[in-house]
Amino acid sequence: MLFIGTPSALGEVAGWAEFRQWAAENGLTLTRALSDPPGAVAAAVVTDDIRAGRCTAEQAVLVARAHAARIPCVSVHDAPTAITHRLASGIGCPRGKAAAATTGGSTL
Repeated sequence: MLFIGTPSALGEVAGWAEFRQWAAENGLTLTRALSDPPGAVAAAVVTDDIRAGRCTAEQAVLVARAHAARIPCVSVHDAPTAITHRLASGIGCPRGKAAAATTGGSTL
């Protein structure tokens, strides 16, 4: 499971911890990097700053790569079960501002 960003608000920190616990309980390895090929990453969790495009160039590239690889991305505020829903539905990473910043595309 790929974690992008650094949680800052109390709600983000709590959500981040919930995802970390859920990942451990479900046998998922935690990472901050997207390997080549990205198939080893089941999902990505992003903070509010990342979703809003307030991120480093490196973080924006990670979001864009996750989007391109159709890795399901969820907000740190979503329930961990959102990952299983996205995996079952074949839904990939929403573009968001961070992905658009690196590709020049529009945001959703």
